[in-house]
Amino acid sequence: MNKPPKITCIYGGTFDPIHFGHLRSALEVAEWLDIQVKMIPSANPPHRPPTMFSAEERLHMLKLAIEGVDRLETDDRELRREGASYMVDTLLSFKEEDPDQNLVLILGDEAVAGLMGWDRWEQLLELAGLVVMKRPGKNAYTDELKKYLAPRWAEDRGVFMGETVGRVIEFEGTQIGISSTEIRSIHSQGKITSYLVPNCVNKYLRITRLDNKDL
Repeated sequence: MNKPPKITCIYGGTFDPIHFGHLRSALEVAEWLDIQVKMIPSANPPHRPPTMFSAEERLHMLKLAIEGVDRLETDDRELRREGASYMVDTLLSFKEEDPDQNLVLILGDEAVAGLMGWDRWEQLLELAGLVVMKRPGKNAYTDELKKYLAPRWAEDRGVFMGETVGRVIEFEGTQIGISSTEIRSIHSQGKITSYLVPNCVNKYLRITRLDNKDL
């Protein structure tokens, strides 16, 4: 009997800083797919303004936040790679390490909305399956993208996990309406960020004096 392929699940982002919205989404997808999720801080994201925290600081906060959570782990490959952080290069690096593994990429609906502007975006679905974290009432798809994805939809988790690469499925988890931008703004005003980020991250934000950095 053939052994099923190893599946590697990837969740990338700036995590500037990491917060409960990121963490809860990653954990719920991990439990839903019964898999571990690799959380990868982006070193030089090409589609966003420069991050407030350095890549090393963001990685450190991420490690603090997921310590002791078996389903989640960090991966620093984008920090070790020079140049812009293109997700397609990250996926290719995983395939170079183990060509037989299947890849799953988690994307928020905002990321999906801009997907067709990503570098070599069509190659993403040649390398991985996509889990789209859907928010109620939000439409992340242009007509062109919807048409492109139409033959790739998986109706349920079983179908998706049976094929993964080239497939797309939506996941509607717990909605936590916070953002890293909001957290940076709150802290810069001298307000408390407790209950938006883990206590360990909140402590780190105070230590690094975020309120003295430019927004």
